[in-house]
Amino acid sequence: MESELIALDTACTEAEWIKNFLLEIPLVNKPIPAFSIHCDNEAVINLVRQAHTNKKMNRHIQVSYKSARSLLNKEVVSLDFVKSEKNIADQLTKGLSRNAILQS
Repeated sequence: MESELIALDTACTEAEWIKNFLLEIPLVNKPIPAFSIHCDNEAVINLVRQAHTNKKMNRHIQVSYKSARSLLNKEVVSLDFVKSEKNIADQLTKGLSRNAILQS
């Protein structure tokens, strides 16, 4: 879950940068809606949506949590759950299952 949270924080930070960049372009319609980030880890989504953290959480995880949570509250991003089978990015980051190889 920690690596998923760090990846989510990185994606949220990039979305914030893109939103700030688009706000500087006069031809872009404003307001810019929240960027939808698809995540296949419900635990991370629930953690970021919670108002409080666990005291035992590591400091570097708390930093990622607070950053992602603040961008979610500012409506820079919205988090959507997507099952692993339907997550397009998983094809690039995870090995293929035996069934996926046999079907092709």
